[in-house]
Amino acid sequence: MSKERKIPPLLKGLFCAFMAFYFPAYLIGYGPQNFFWLSSVILMITFLATVFESSFLASMAAVGGLLFESLWTLDFLFTVTALMIGSNVTGFTDYMFAPNLSIWLRVIAIFHLALPPLLIWLVLRLGYDSRAWIVQILLSWILILVTWFFTNPALNINFVFSNVKFEHLNIGATPVLIILFVSAIVVCGGTHLFLKVLHKRYSR
Repeated sequence: MSKERKIPPLLKGLFCAFMAFYFPAYLIGYGPQNFFWLSSVILMITFLATVFESSFLASMAAVGGLLFESLWTLDFLFTVTALMIGSNVTGFTDYMFAPNLSIWLRVIAIFHLALPPLLIWLVLRLGYDSRAWIVQILLSWILILVTWFFTNPALNINFVFSNVKFEHLNIGATPVLIILFVSAIVVCGGTHLFLKVLHKRYSR
């Protein structure tokens, strides 16, 4: 007896088509280092979770990305509102409105808006794996270190070089890394508890 499909084939197909466009577009537009961003890693894990219908991968992606992608969405909506009323834009999504940014890169970046509801839906559909948050913390730590050792400080990917970008704050590299390591624990742990309650209450 074949295993029941939990993810519609159409969604898988659309996701595959998007990723086939996303990778070359971002590689050309931003360069390979851009794939070290947490959001890019979360997108890839979400893609794999969708294609292979993996509750573990879906749980990892949700634990690691739900909060940050939700913040991205809120900041984007705030930025849009600020532009509409003629206010200055200072959020971290203001790059979406930079005139020198390709329209195609802006369109692709809309995936940030889709991730929060998709991640929640995947967890409710596939189930929440309570082991995922520990693995996601370890992955986040590895990503922080890899980013620190192998990316351009000027890009400040994953904010690991915040001591350089915001040198007026007069903080060293070690405190920044410690803050990021602790933040990974707090974010993943907090989201883990939220998802456990959410899944218990609303899962089918």
